[in-house]
Amino acid sequence: MSITSQHINIALEIDTKFTELEQRGCDNAVFFVEMSDLMPKFKNLMDDLTENDFAQLTLQFNGFYRFGIFLEWVASQLESGVIMVPR
Repeated sequence: MSITSQHINIALEIDTKFTELEQRGCDNAVFFVEMSDLMPKFKNLMDDLTENDFAQLTLQFNGFYRFGIFLEWVASQLESGVIMVPR
């Protein structure tokens, strides 16, 4: 699937919110809580787009890219047990 205007709007929404939180100096916990509503949209973009198209969005929207890096960091912290998942 090619990048559509809807994909661009979602990437821009994520980019804008993540950048705003960075500018406010928020910590990781605030990032996680404030961005949680956008995680499904991010996942949908990953599912809908080819790897190259997704990469294009990360090049176009730096906050969108940094959100992806943040999610990778969260995943690594969960996997390593640094962040505990309630059972």
